[in-house]
Amino acid sequence: MTSDKRQWFAERAKLFEYYVNNMSDKIDEVKMIFHEQEFGWVDTDIVVNENNTFRFSISFVYQPFDDILKWLENLAEKRYCEQEVSTYSVCINAEDEYYIFVYEPDIGLNRNDTGIFYVYADECSGEKWVQKIAIHAYCCKTDLIRYFYKSLTDFAMLMNTREDYRNEWNDNDREEIDFQERFKSSKIINYLSSN
Repeated sequence: MTSDKRQWFAERAKLFEYYVNNMSDKIDEVKMIFHEQEFGWVDTDIVVNENNTFRFSISFVYQPFDDILKWLENLAEKRYCEQEVSTYSVCINAEDEYYIFVYEPDIGLNRNDTGIFYVYADECSGEKWVQKIAIHAYCCKTDLIRYFYKSLTDFAMLMNTREDYRNEWNDNDREEIDFQERFKSSKIINYLSSN
């Protein structure tokens, strides 16, 4: 087993131990907030219960929007494993810094719509890079999908109205892109309308 994999399991074990000892009936609220772009970077916050925030930056070079959208669709359709590849996580490459969003459903209880969401992230500690769980929440899957999808679609609306976004964030230089259409998901819309 590689040291990276051992680190992942160690961090995950600490997280599960936390929830074993601190499980509450309270469900956390998790939101994602995109800020204004600057020089091809967009600061992004993951916010838990309005008071706990993890900020990271995403780059127009490795845009994560399509991957985040696919991850949300997989969660909506309860596809946690497809062709032996986990679909309950998505990796965001921020130009060699990595952030992995993970949702693990709570299959041990009779709560079909809850689970643990966390972000496993690269972090520079002094001169050494380490990976750790940066933020976590015990949350409602439907609310997670709703809030994250709303953030994506709100950001798409902003991207459509601003020339700097259309120029820098359009990965298809030959034609005008409609970000709202690109981020539209009938799978998520149908899921949210039925829940």
